Amino acid sequence: MKPLRLVRYSYLHALRLRGPVESLARGAAIGAAVGVTPTIPLHTLAIALLAWLFRGNLVAGILASYLLCNPITIVPLYHLAWVLGSLVLPGELTWDQVQSFLLQLESRGFLDSFAALSELGWRTLRIMLVGGLMQALPVGVISYFLARRFFHGLEERGRARRRKMRH
Repeated sequence: MKPLRLVRYSYLHALRLRGPVESLARGAAIGAAVGVTPTIPLHTLAIALLAWLFRGNLVAGILASYLLCNPITIVPLYHLAWVLGSLVLPGELTWDQVQSFLLQLESRGFLDSFAALSELGWRTLRIMLVGGLMQALPVGVISYFLARRFFHGLEERGRARRRKMRH
């Protein structure tokens, strides 16, 4: 899917979401935060669990996750996770190892992705997860406020349209 089509597609789906603004914003924040972590085979499961735990909208979370973590953005996201993780835990992982893992992910299915993760080892996983979590917090917070503003605007436009139809 082309980048602009992906954004438009996600936007049109977001327009159709219904529910309390806070729930939608929490779901989007959860999805965005999980989406930037290097845990691809577990994104949906993590979003579902966190959305249930924090009463966020699951569909908003999945949409936000896919918008941020997709075939176009995965390499820059993983690279940033590697850079950040290597700052905290230096000298334990090369970018070549990360790229090799990404190539394996592209050619494998869901269950095989776990095998690729295990091949990396705990040392590598630790660096990538630390970097991913360092990305997730600011992305989640920013996404929450942007999503809240977006969904609040949609709600206001809907109210204005309903008032206009009554008169």
